[in-house]
Order: sequence, then structure tokens, then C-alpha cells
Amino acid sequence: MTALPEVDFLKLVSRGAVKQLLHTGTGEIVILDVTGAETYRLEFSSEGEGILMSDTYDNILAASKLSKHLCLGRRPDGSVDEHFVFNRETGESRWAKDIAEEYEVRAVQQTDVRGTPFTFQVYIFAAPIANGCTLWWALPRIVDIVFQGHARSNYVGKQKAGFERLFLEVGLPCDNLRASKQSLSTAKHRHNNDLRASDGGALQYWTVSTKGLIVLLLHWQLHPSKISGCKHSADLASSVLNALLDRACLAGPFGVSCCDGAVELHVDNGLVHIDVFKQSGHAGLRWLQERFVNENPSATSAHVGKLFYLLLECIQRPSKHKSMPKVFTASMLLSLLDTMHLQLELSKGEPWWGQTSCLQLAPLFDGQRRNLSAAYKDAIRTAARQTEEPLSVRQLIGAASIIAADSEAGGIDSKRAARDIKADHAFRYLSAGRKAFESPPSLHFTIDGVHAAGDENNVFVAWLPRRNIAGIVPIQAHRYSRKLSFWRVSNKEH
Repeated sequence: MTALPEVDFLKLVSRGAVKQLLHTGTGEIVILDVTGAETYRLEFSSEGEGILMSDTYDNILAASKLSKHLCLGRRPDGSVDEHFVFNRETGESRWAKDIAEEYEVRAVQQTDVRGTPFTFQVYIFAAPIANGCTLWWALPRIVDIVFQGHARSNYVGKQKAGFERLFLEVGLPCDNLRASKQSLSTAKHRHNNDLRASDGGALQYWTVSTKGLIVLLLHWQLHPSKISGCKHSADLASSVLNALLDRACLAGPFGVSCCDGAVELHVDNGLVHIDVFKQSGHAGLRWLQERFVNENPSATSAHVGKLFYLLLECIQRPSKHKSMPKVFTASMLLSLLDTMHLQLELSKGEPWWGQTSCLQLAPLFDGQRRNLSAAYKDAIRTAARQTEEPLSVRQLIGAASIIAADSEAGGIDSKRAARDIKADHAFRYLSAGRKAFESPPSLHFTIDGVHAAGDENNVFVAWLPRRNIAGIVPIQAHRYSRKLSFWRVSNKEH
């Protein structure tokens, strides 16, 4: 067993006021004790060992804080050395490629510029794959949000070459985009060598790294879509981008070192202080400061999303910004991308990751078996069992269909599990309906259309104007139970 030098993998990083050790090879993140953490700096010995140095406290070997160590070895039947991870606490060793196959599915909900909620689908891998990324975003869902559902289902696959050219233009490698399992299967069937499986295997959707997603959203903001019906694609791309960046900035202020340390930016609550630009002697920063001041003379700060936008505009439209050095622009953009990527990677243990139910990701089924990953089904199944609120039509049918289509559901019969979930949520619905509609001062009725399981259903809806709640009346809910099941009583404006 040969332990790899930590100098290539270990970083001392900050998330807000908290100092953390990050190992980019194993993905392990260790929060340092608050006492004295601020006084430590990370240095390396001649052998590549990480040492936490301090002028006040005793020096500490960084390895003593880590439970996982990246090593190099060879399988019994192998001919080449491979990375494996040794867990010091359990004494267990596992090949890095095997760990890279493990991931979980999460949902993150935000609200766009129109006040409409949208949901990101995120794959969180157990270990970094492709440039140290553990977070991979389901791209088709982002495309549906930005293009309002008007893009074709094969849009991402058709745009693959264009996306890769865009990444190379800003200095990102092409492996920031990962092909879906279906795309790889189709390419193999057609003997197309342009698509190959990446480390970590193929996922249900095309996925993109955090850095790749930021660049794509900036591009869509800079070049509004020409797809019919996509009138607000630039605004929606900006809204999604700002939501992503605001999540990265939630923990508190942080610095961004650009151009090999020649420029230091300060980001606080998503805002960049532009006074720093004026004080710097760099021509590129003074140009940026002038641009911000021309738009808002009284501004002392600007949203980091606006800074991203200006930098990409300088790269893609150099004739419009001849005074901005392209090398400086690209370097600054990459530094910002690295910092935002790191901040989101460090945020994985924060409470907001668990605030959105994965039932927001449940698709509607038309009875066909679909090729869904085990992690995706586990996320939907767990959310359906744990939620305290009655499910909506979409969530209920999607969750029940996933479980019924699966061969196992937690060790019990899958179809029975689906029926149990329906019965449980039906009882909750009827209980909530009884309380809501008991002796109302006034009651209105209307017809509402619900798209469920591939069918359009017109349902009779009871509405209490004074309480501003509505729901399908229990008698009709029972009548439509085969297709519609039950609808959650929801706060809804009419």
C-alpha cells in the first residue's frame, strides 16, 4: 500500500467563518475546531505531508484530522496501479472506482422571476469524479425551466458539441458535461465513438458540473433562445443563475483570489464590492468598475452574477470590449467559477439541502416501465413514506408508479407498498378535507382540469373563498381514484 502525497489533494478552505480541511481525492471534508482554527495555515513537508502550522498552537499533522487516505495499489488480477481509499477508523479499503459509482439524489427548490417555483435535481456522489466534482446537476430539468418546456427532449444531446465548444472557449475541460445512460446506449448501438462513459458511470439524465452549469446559464442569458415560445429565456436563465449563486453565498462572506493572487475580491451576501476595482491599479478592474458605475452611479457593490455576465460578454464579444485584456478576463472568470464550485461543494451538510422533498421530482407515468436509477427510486420512495403532508396528484401517481414498477420496495411487495402509500395519503386527505369544509360560511364550486397518468380529467372542486383553500370533493375523489387518486388540499389563489 502506497499513500499518495497530500500536497496534490489537500486544501485548507473556508465556508463563511468556518475553516475546513478538504481532500479533493477522497471528497472528505473535516470542520476544524473553532478554537484556534483561524490561526492555522496549511503547509507541506518535503515528502508532501500536510501540516497545520500555527504561531500560537502546536503544529498538527493534517492526516490526524482525516479518516480517509488516498492510496495506490493493484488488484490481485490487475496489471496497473489504481487509487483506493483506506478508512483509518474502520480499517476498510475500497477501490476509488467502486466508490465513484455511489450517489444519492437530492432536490433543491427556488422561485423564478415570475414567482413560479422550480426544482433542481442534483446527484451527489460519494467521491469526487471529473475535476473534483461531487455535485452534478440534471441538465434536462434546467433546460425545461429556462426554455419553459418548449425545448425538444433531445435538446441537450443535439447541443453537446456546442456546449463543449463553449466550455473550451472559457477554459473548462469537456468532461464538465456527462452523457445520460440512454444517450450512451444509443451511441453504442450506432457504433458512435463520440460518447463514452465517464468515471462514476452513466446517470438517468445528462448532467453538468457546477462550473459548467454557471457557464451555460450565462450563455443562455447572453444569447436568448430562438426556440418558439421562449420569450423569457434570458430572464429565466438569470433567475436560475442568481438562485444558484445565492445558495453558494449563504454561509457568509468569502474572498476570491484572481490572477495568481494579484487581485483579491470580497463577496458578501452575493455582492461584490466594486470599490476594490477602483483602488486596484489593474486596467481590467478599472474598466469593470466604470461599467458598474455607468449603470448605477451610486452603486458601491454589484451582484456576483452581473460580474460573471460581464466577464463572459468580454470573452464572447471581444470586438465590443477591446480595452479588456482577454487573458485577464478568462483568468478572473475561472477563479470565480472555482470559488463558487468550492462553496457549493462545502455546503453539502447544510440544512437547506434537505428542505425540498424529492417528491417534487416524481414524474407522471403512463404505465410503462422506465429505466430509473436505484438512487432515484430510493429518494422518491423514502420521501413518499416520510412526508407528513397529503400528496398532490402528480406526486402521488409518480411515487406510486415508481414503487409499483420496481421489483423490490424495502424488502416487501412493491405493488402492496404502492397501495399502502395511496391508502395512507387518502386517509390524510379525507381528514384534512373534513376539517377544512366543516360548517363553512360560504362554499363555491368550480371545474378544474388535472393532467394525471397521461389523461386529462375535469374534476369538481370545492373552494372556500374566505380561507382561500380548495380541494376535490371526497365523493368525486373516490370516483376517480383509479386514475386520479386523491388531491391534496392546497393554498391556491383563484
